[in-house]
Amino acid sequence: IAPWESGNYVSAKVVLVRNETFDIAVNLAARLGLNRVYAVDDHTADSIQALAGPGLDKFLQGFWGTSKSSIADDFDRRENAMKTGADVLTLYRVTNSPATQLEFISIDYRRAMNAASPQNYGRVYNAWNETRNLRMVANIRAAFGDKPGARVLNIVGASHKPYYDAYLDMMSDVKLVDAEAVLR
Repeated sequence: IAPWESGNYVSAKVVLVRNETFDIAVNLAARLGLNRVYAVDDHTADSIQALAGPGLDKFLQGFWGTSKSSIADDFDRRENAMKTGADVLTLYRVTNSPATQLEFISIDYRRAMNAASPQNYGRVYNAWNETRNLRMVANIRAAFGDKPGARVLNIVGASHKPYYDAYLDMMSDVKLVDAEAVLR
């Protein structure tokens, strides 16, 4: 909800955007009879970007503008064409394939690590991403820390998934289930 001012009073304007929490998680939890969806997103690592200085945004926009990948182009095309639940499921299958995950890492984080800039902006970007993912995974673990053996479904954006898998796979009392198997 975004506040906006009109005359002498302040009201609220609802902004509708695609969001896995509202579009999928809440509906799924209600259908399964679950009474809670846990928020795990964490932007406290944004201070890393803020401290990098004003050139980081320009660097990242230029960096992302040079990404060329048939897999990423296919992903974007599918994402922009989604109209049905079947379209969403197909996109999730594509997103969770090992080939797509490796491609996203290569065209974004691996390229960033090797991108030349006097300020090491690519490495700063990766530090931010890794820190954010670590904190998000810590929030996931905390959500079921007092419920050993709990089954947890986490719905997350494509760029976070390979890191989630790696970090969660190192934790005790956590057994990952292959997303591709679940999405069949």
